[in-house]
Amino acid sequence: GPRGTIALWSVPAGEQVALCEGHQGCVHALCAIYTKAGTSVLCSGGDDRKVRFWDAKSGELLAAVRGHTGAIRQLCPIQLPRGSCALVSAGDDSTVRLWDASNASILWTGVSHCAQVTALTAADRSCGMQCVVSAAQDRQLKVWAVPGRPALCSSQTLHGFQGSRRGGDADSRSEVASGSGAGSAASGDVNSGAATEGGASIGRAGSKSLTS
Repeated sequence: GPRGTIALWSVPAGEQVALCEGHQGCVHALCAIYTKAGTSVLCSGGDDRKVRFWDAKSGELLAAVRGHTGAIRQLCPIQLPRGSCALVSAGDDSTVRLWDASNASILWTGVSHCAQVTALTAADRSCGMQCVVSAAQDRQLKVWAVPGRPALCSSQTLHGFQGSRRGGDADSRSEVASGSGAGSAASGDVNSGAATEGGASIGRAGSKSLTS
């Protein structure tokens, strides 16, 4: 919330079980990650530019790390090779960052957007692997390769849109959808880059690198 606190609730009991405190400023994003060891970790990000990792049962702070130079507004989990899970973060500094959820270390930083990243999701590819899809106020939708996997087209641009990207989501058919502040929307396939429902294509717009 706006005071930098996060309340953990028991759904069956309808009761608050813990209060996570430590953020300075608003908390904008929350995400749950399930580790290979069978434990669950709550991840949070906000105005203080830190990603925080909490024990999802007790609310204990496990780690607080800084990498972003602006407010963090988006978080999502992604599957890595060998069944491990990582965290992806993005926000005002226009970067997309991948974190190892087991030790809260940075794995890579994607530098390609030139404005605030407003939407983030993981999408399945036909080869059985996942990729990261981000959308931003620069009117671009970008698809990122995950380290340790075959490279794919890392930068896509939605042409014909007016207004910034305000939301994005992916479904089980490897499709990603994006909307804009001007009320327009489009969807495309992360494998082919083709538009799927009458919107703008997300075909290749040039390759971008991931820097660590």
